Amino acid sequence: MRIRLALEADVPMLQHLYTERMALLLQSDRRIASEAVEWAGRRSGAVWVGEMDGRVGGYISVWQRPGAWLIDHMALDAHTYFPGLARGLVSEVRNLAQNSGAESLLACVPQRHPVEQAFWRALGAKLSDREAPAGCEWMQLQL
Repeated sequence: MRIRLALEADVPMLQHLYTERMALLLQSDRRIASEAVEWAGRRSGAVWVGEMDGRVGGYISVWQRPGAWLIDHMALDAHTYFPGLARGLVSEVRNLAQNSGAESLLACVPQRHPVEQAFWRALGAKLSDREAPAGCEWMQLQL
């Protein structure tokens, strides 16, 4: 598995993964809002992709803020299993955030998605009191 910054050539696949994720999330919670995503050219953030055999299997979208990096969304290919991809993406961002001096990662996690909630808890994340978008909550992972 290779984790790298997203390229302009990745945008169609990133948009596909995002659209598919939002369709699945909206089936369980209509409060979650789909929005236009800024994939490239971010000034205070980036998107990393995970690929195997040259195929993008998922991404993580991150914004850098003083003291904390915000993960606003992460998506994996729902049709192909890429073992360790989610942990690999988070690990890459976690290492970069630590090296930049950030104190924590904040992940925007859907409230009605128990698998994603369990994933973040298994990494040691705890609920944050930060106000989150409708249908989501921020989970904080200390660095």
